[in-house]
Amino acid sequence: MAYFNSTPQQGGETLAGWAGFRLAHLAEENGGPATALGALTGMAFRDGTGSCVGDTYLTRTSRRYREIACLVQGTLGGGFRTCRESRWTPLR
Repeated sequence: MAYFNSTPQQGGETLAGWAGFRLAHLAEENGGPATALGALTGMAFRDGTGSCVGDTYLTRTSRRYREIACLVQGTLGGGFRTCRESRWTPLR
């Protein structure tokens, strides 16, 4: 399964600190640790430059997720995107 989520920048996200920010956010949101599977910075997107982190985490309802989340800064501002693992070969 795959999905795409786009959310406007919400706080202290930066391209340089994206992986740490994302993992801390997931841990706070889910009440447990998130694990980084890989991270890249300086990635080219059609509308800007981004940083991505592949991660895995367990939700409060015990559902496990593996995903990639990217923060992209572009001509339309900043925001993050997520997608499931079928699209994250470069992070392996």
